[in-house]
Amino acid sequence: MSDTIADTDAIVFATAFYAAIASAQSVASSMEQAKVRMEAASLGGSDLPELRTRDGVDPGDLILVTPPNV
Repeated sequence: MSDTIADTDAIVFATAFYAAIASAQSVASSMEQAKVRMEAASLGGSDLPELRTRDGVDPGDLILVTPPNV
């Protein structure tokens, strides 16, 4: 976060972010989905979350969960 964030805003962000991660979305996509969820809930902190990576890491390609084979 680029600044302090209200508890409710953080809960909405974290819930959406980790739900997207758990459904095999990329880190970049998960971040965007969480920010959109905050905006949809009319919360004021949607501009605060920041995605930072080291050089050479593309968050759009970074997927942390592999979906199970069905």
